[in-house]
Amino acid sequence: VVGLGVLLTGEAWRGSLGTVSFRGGELPNDFLSLAQAGLLCWVYGAFLLAYGRRAFRNALFPLLFSLFMIPLPVFAAEFLIQALQHISADLSDAIFTLLGATYHRNGLNFEFANLTVFVAEECSGIRSTMALFILSVLAGRLFLEGMPRRVMLVAAVFPIAVVKNAFRIVLITLLANYVDLRFISSHWLHTMGGMPFFLVALCLLAPITWILRKTENRPAVKESSQY
Repeated sequence: VVGLGVLLTGEAWRGSLGTVSFRGGELPNDFLSLAQAGLLCWVYGAFLLAYGRRAFRNALFPLLFSLFMIPLPVFAAEFLIQALQHISADLSDAIFTLLGATYHRNGLNFEFANLTVFVAEECSGIRSTMALFILSVLAGRLFLEGMPRRVMLVAAVFPIAVVKNAFRIVLITLLANYVDLRFISSHWLHTMGGMPFFLVALCLLAPITWILRKTENRPAVKESSQY
């Protein structure tokens, strides 16, 4: 009964969204989020109806993991982008000061002798941050037992993303200012350097996962003896 109710709710949800029209035929991200949520509601209902509550509980993690199929609503994406922008700029400011660089900061603009750098939305690293977030959830499931440490691992993603963004901003800016302006105009490190810097984030996430795993109070496994 529960499964049928959830399935019908998801179907009604998807059906009601099908009557919505948009100017120019474009589908805004909020609509896609609602449509995908309705689809997953239908899938959950169909699973409950076909296999029952016990199977649903046993498959709870993969079912909930599928929630990452839902795109972020516009308001949530904008909030995360702005937070990553400003905090990454603040950390970059601190690193520039620590390195003794000569510059002037005005909001998200950093004015150097040879160039002015603006920490744009593209510098927020929202896509790599979401990928790192999803990976941390999966790593917590695979390598950690307790929920508190899984939450700690997921919570570490945001500061890691900020450090990675600041490292990228500082490195490219200093190379462009003191070595060659092409590092910020046409060099692959700026235009297609997402993967190398994502590897930097993974290198920061891996030891945190290892430390959390090592500090867990795992039940001792007793070896069976045969006589």
